[in-house]
Amino acid sequence: MWQFIKRHRRKLFIISLLTGGGYAAFRFINGKLSTMLNDQDKMLTEWKKQLYYEHNRDTSLRTRMNSLIDDVRKATQSILSRIPLQQMLDINDIMWYCSEIRHQIEKKRYQSFNNHHPLLKYVRSISLPIRSTQPATTTTSAYSFSNPITTTSSLTTKRIHSPSSVYNVQEQFEVECIEMIESETFQRVLIQIIDQSFSNIYDEFAREMAKASSATINLSENNLNDSTIINEAQIPFAKIVPICNNIYTKLSSHHEQLMLHFQSLACRPELHEYTKYAYDLFSNESLQSANHTAYSFLPLASSSSLQSSLSSFLQSLMSR
Repeated sequence: MWQFIKRHRRKLFIISLLTGGGYAAFRFINGKLSTMLNDQDKMLTEWKKQLYYEHNRDTSLRTRMNSLIDDVRKATQSILSRIPLQQMLDINDIMWYCSEIRHQIEKKRYQSFNNHHPLLKYVRSISLPIRSTQPATTTTSAYSFSNPITTTSSLTTKRIHSPSSVYNVQEQFEVECIEMIESETFQRVLIQIIDQSFSNIYDEFAREMAKASSATINLSENNLNDSTIINEAQIPFAKIVPICNNIYTKLSSHHEQLMLHFQSLACRPELHEYTKYAYDLFSNESLQSANHTAYSFLPLASSSSLQSSLSSFLQSLMSR
């Protein structure tokens, strides 16, 4: 053996040198490939987040919200054009005209697809395909918005197609949006939000009309909260236009900050907990809101537990 090694020592040295160099080169290339794959995974994750945000902003929000604004403008012009400018209106008249505008927007002939609330068409994106059958529940999906963390382990067991890639993220996102929007819980929450929004508008109208009446008949500041005074307050229709502008300015003053807040919130892992919390809260409140007055501070003050609970929960999220 020793003679063999001495005879072929140069060849063995070259072979060992090539083997060691090849192994070192293999380890170096393997490390580089691993780093590149990790960087690609991070880039793909960031690309998915950007896709989710841009899809929701450019389709679900922009196109449908513009459509809603156009429909509201047409309904408002159709109903309010019949009112003379000098006609005196009270808060009950304002509520009646607002309900007529809402009724015209929610008419069944405007409904885009069956078995859903008419206003749901303004939430659903035009680009999303219409499903022939409504899913039984959102929890049957292997990956959904309602619980994106706890269902991670079931991605490979329940889904029949390959994991998410650059080419199927858009399709997966559309399926998730459809299942969430067509769920009964989402529609119930949507109706709750719409009703609460109209109640807030009635509140603002009542306050503004009380201020206008107090300036006319010299009422004291303490009388502005008297339900009898507010119900009897009347102003001409011509003064409703500046009041509407004041209400719009007040309600939309923090619109941009609110959108940025929820965009940041959508990227947090606590989103699924907030969603379940909000759904449960709205469901519980819907059973207790049958006696909710049209404008909450007149004549009885309604409970604000829903708003205070949601506000405290959002503050706790942002403080983490």
